[in-house]
Amino acid sequence: MALKTLKEIYNSTNRNDFDKLLKHRVVVSEKISSASFHVQRKTNGVEFFKSNSNTPITIIDRTLSSLYETAIKYIKAIDTAALLDMPTDWKFGFEYLPTLEFSKIKYDNIPTNTLILTHIQEVNAEGKVKKVLTDPIILNKWSNVLGVQAPNIVFDGYLDFGQRSALKELLGERLNKYAYESIDKVSFTRAAYSIFDKNVYKTALNDTLDKEIDSLVLSFADNNKVNTYKIEDPYRKINEEKSSNHVYQITVLDLLEYLSTYDISKIQLTEETANKRYIETMSVIFNEYIAKNATKYIGVDFGGAEFSKNELFEINKAFINNETTLKYIENKLLAELFKITLGTFRKKKNKSNDLLSEDMVNVLNGIVDKIKEKIFVESTDENSVYDYNNFVIYNKVKGTESITENKNNEDDTLTFKQFIK
Repeated sequence: MALKTLKEIYNSTNRNDFDKLLKHRVVVSEKISSASFHVQRKTNGVEFFKSNSNTPITIIDRTLSSLYETAIKYIKAIDTAALLDMPTDWKFGFEYLPTLEFSKIKYDNIPTNTLILTHIQEVNAEGKVKKVLTDPIILNKWSNVLGVQAPNIVFDGYLDFGQRSALKELLGERLNKYAYESIDKVSFTRAAYSIFDKNVYKTALNDTLDKEIDSLVLSFADNNKVNTYKIEDPYRKINEEKSSNHVYQITVLDLLEYLSTYDISKIQLTEETANKRYIETMSVIFNEYIAKNATKYIGVDFGGAEFSKNELFEINKAFINNETTLKYIENKLLAELFKITLGTFRKKKNKSNDLLSEDMVNVLNGIVDKIKEKIFVESTDENSVYDYNNFVIYNKVKGTESITENKNNEDDTLTFKQFIK
């Protein structure tokens, strides 16, 4: 869930209540425009998560994009003793910036080992968050242990009268001027930082205060409750409009039409785990689809934001074993098409949207069921290896939306064997 801005609270809250909020202890940190990455040690290894998902990153995620490979590789290489010190009920949350080109903000530097530790979630056995740790002392300690950058704490304490007044001025008429007058947009960074520390001369990843930042995050402690808001420059206009991609829609529609009559049962699988069998299945389908339909995609542009064209978003070939598929995806356009094929049919859709009508969703979900059945039902082919554990899991959760990987699969987790090497 996106953070509310402090300006929203300023405009909607009684002035006396807002003044009370500003008198609580506050920790101010800079938010980086980057990806979110989480790490949790389990008794049998380490699991990785994107954003706030409770589902670990799988080899399907890692095939669709190489984005998280740098972070995963780094965590796997951390000293064994440091990894074993990580409590198993703590999920470490990072801002992840593997390359400057990835961010919408133009930074001068990337974080130490590409990661900034921003918080630690204390979770129960089901992965539900019980508590979020943001204490700078704890975060600094674990940043050192893990060899990553500590959060940029701009201020930690109680705001004095002058700071509270300056903050309200920034949120009031002055912030409106930033939004509607043609002034130097980088002035916001210096104005916001100077409220909390007049001696600061640089931001978390920039060498000066003369460049824009994503936002400052303010966490107010009220007894055992923490209220978190952000301050951002309203003058900065980053185009984040989400419009329907008609090329993508036509592509998915064509795939649905092709697969609606495709005999999935004829595919022979040899992989053992669910996610590998999914990739194997979709590789076979993709190859046959391309053999018949390649000419449709001559000159097609699937679009996408500029930063998404970075090589980190390219398909990861490490988990693809089909030689024909590997040959096809040497072509960048066909590689994008394979990503669409792989991503579209991995789980059911709950409802229609701008790209998929209700009828299309029903057809898609029917195809997903057939693919799941193929992946999990035991094959009678003596050349096909069947993973009994995944079949048991499937029967227990039949009807759920996503395919999960065997927890002991070394392709998705760092196992205990690797700890003690």
